[in-house]
Amino acid sequence: MMQVQFCGRKEAEERTPDSGWAVISITDPGGAAALQDGWFEVLRLQFHDIDPDKILNPFLRADVVKAKPPMTPKQAAVVVAFVRRMMRSEVEGILVHCEQGVSRSAATAQWIVDRYGLLGFGSLTRLMNRWVYGLLDQVG
Repeated sequence: MMQVQFCGRKEAEERTPDSGWAVISITDPGGAAALQDGWFEVLRLQFHDIDPDKILNPFLRADVVKAKPPMTPKQAAVVVAFVRRMMRSEVEGILVHCEQGVSRSAATAQWIVDRYGLLGFGSLTRLMNRWVYGLLDQVG
């Protein structure tokens, strides 16, 4: 059965690569994670940890989204396609990381678990970014 894990950027950068594992690397715009070579495959995405639905003032929401763009539907579609491809491959697991390993990575990992009926994370994803999860759910 496929495994899914999530963590912060520092932990992912320090982790010994595993050729049986794929990585979804989520960073803030302007800085890619320095992952070591040797992973099965790496998908790199850059977007801010923003949940526009939590910003009640529509004018403020527009300003925040413009200044710090959240995940887009196009990026969600890329993640969904990547995960589908990995599920059809012989990959043993998917490691998802973001800057802190709490919000964006937790949402992505939880979506994979929910979508494919894998073992869950319990309360570990309580702080997940609901915008990210919702986009993945909508597209997937």
